[in-house]
Amino acid sequence: MLSALVLSAVLLSCSKEGFNDEAQMDEASQEPLIGADVKAATSGLPANIIYREDFESGTPFSDYVTARQFVASHSITAITSPRFAGARSGRIELRESDPQNNNGTRAEVEFPGQSVQNRWYVFSAYFPSDGFAADASDELISQWHQRQHGYSSPMSLRIKNDRMNLSIVSNRGKTVVRHDLGVVPKNQWITYAFHIKHSSGSDGLIELWMNGTKKLNLTGPNTYALSSDPELQNPRWKLGLYKSDWNGSTTTGSSKRIIYFDNVIIGNEKATLAQLTGSAASGSTGGSTDGSTGGSTTPTTPTTPTVPTSPTTPTSGSPITSFTLVNSGTERDVLTIKNGQTISLSQLRAYKLNIRANTNSSAVQSIKLELSGAQRKTHVDNAFPYALHGDDGHGNYYYGNWYPPAKGKYTLKATPYSGDRATGTAGVPSTITFTII
Repeated sequence: MLSALVLSAVLLSCSKEGFNDEAQMDEASQEPLIGADVKAATSGLPANIIYREDFESGTPFSDYVTARQFVASHSITAITSPRFAGARSGRIELRESDPQNNNGTRAEVEFPGQSVQNRWYVFSAYFPSDGFAADASDELISQWHQRQHGYSSPMSLRIKNDRMNLSIVSNRGKTVVRHDLGVVPKNQWITYAFHIKHSSGSDGLIELWMNGTKKLNLTGPNTYALSSDPELQNPRWKLGLYKSDWNGSTTTGSSKRIIYFDNVIIGNEKATLAQLTGSAASGSTGGSTDGSTGGSTTPTTPTTPTVPTSPTTPTSGSPITSFTLVNSGTERDVLTIKNGQTISLSQLRAYKLNIRANTNSSAVQSIKLELSGAQRKTHVDNAFPYALHGDDGHGNYYYGNWYPPAKGKYTLKATPYSGDRATGTAGVPSTITFTII
């Protein structure tokens, strides 16, 4: 089923600091599967699923992948407990003493570059308290890199001090934005579902759900515009453990990291959240250590937001980057509101409306939205999406008394806070005016 393994003699450069983790990525790897091998690796899968590893039989990640970067006997094993669905899950362990491979201390699997830039990536993970102690040194558990000399992964899921964040690197490595995802859940299964439109332009999109609850909805660049060569430009997903501060002889506050994975899935552009998390969780949003599952839930099926155009210029120094008009009837983004813009309800053909405040700072924990003008409303939202009329936390926007909104002139002020419920330190607010006709 596998093509022959071919080892490359190319060495890599992996920095211990900053975001140079996957710089100069041209690692030694398995030869990519082609032709009949890819067909065999993906045959029998449901529609819209490109790849799935459920750890139920055979060697974990033995097909479709382009690299299995496991150098020790403990690096990757199939085990029966804890398990999320079925009889087995995958256990990945990285030790401080592990020999470096591909010029880094890692236990990762790499998937082929995605030539179609609209993709879904889903996996369930379990962090054991006795194998994943808090550490002030961060590690990557998932990343999307491009095979371009000298550049870090533009997107990575990271953990530091028991908190998880999604880090986006742009401007050719000069700008880093970390989106905080909260405390790492221990001793329980969490299903992560990413819908990503890989792009170096404004049409880029990152949506993230955790156990069916939408946590992020980010628009804008999420890859580098580095090369016209697809082999270098196309994003490659990696999953596992990489800890750059263990490269060489450096030590940190921990000496081992253990994560369990199950139902690793890549979906194409036609896949849906319900389809993929239904496959991953077998109808459950969580599992116990003995493999029993919790109550059945049906995650909200996502809609693909319209790409915002002509972003507004936010108040200087404010972490509020823009305001998006949302159709609460379809859950779709309608447009990015420009300061002074006139919005025609008849042209929109949408009447159940809401407004989302967008931020680029993980330090923001709540936003106070104050609307004045033809109608007045004040609302504090404690979690993304930060919506004027609120939402249910699953991607469904409310519309309050905007059914439709009263015609007239409005002013909307959004003030970020470092604590929940508009507590803590108030940040620089952002204010726009607009007219509805």
